[in-house]
Amino acid sequence: MIENYLNQVAQVKREGAVVFYDGPAAASLDLNMTEVGRDFKVKIILSDGEACTGVVSLVGEIDGTPRNEDREWHTCRMYYSDYTYDKLTSVSTSGLADEDPIPNIKLVAVDEGYVEIVTTTWEDFACRWEDKSIAYWNDIGEFTLSDAKVMCIEPIETGDHIRLYPSTHTLGYAVLKVKPATDLPGDEVFRTLLL
Repeated sequence: MIENYLNQVAQVKREGAVVFYDGPAAASLDLNMTEVGRDFKVKIILSDGEACTGVVSLVGEIDGTPRNEDREWHTCRMYYSDYTYDKLTSVSTSGLADEDPIPNIKLVAVDEGYVEIVTTTWEDFACRWEDKSIAYWNDIGEFTLSDAKVMCIEPIETGDHIRLYPSTHTLGYAVLKVKPATDLPGDEVFRTLLL
């Protein structure tokens, strides 16, 4: 691909649970500070350790009031925080990082009914966007007309939603077809998305 050919920015819509951390236990965890946008509890999952014996300390806030709790562990399993938060500011552990192997800890935001909270984010990727109508036969033999063609190296799939950035189009366009372009050895060089 020609250098600087992908000179525009688009965004792909991603939906998933709010995960504050998913990795090895450490004295202080480097949290993903995703804004939840509502009150939440924290689902804490310890796994892949030998004993999972130690303490997980949560520090956060509810309506500007500091709130913290310590949860003692004696086995690898899942617990929920006792308190509800609107902001999680830090999480630390003691004893867990000393084990061999070090257990994995995952922190996920859940609602009052302990259901994972799902959020929508828009992730940037480099592209070349052309507002150009293209007619083609889709996979089930229907004649289809697309409104735009986007070239990128991002692993975007059929059904994903994308939008040009900056955009006022909040929903984005559904990707109707993905056409990979390969080099002589068969490796994908870029992909063309039809919207």
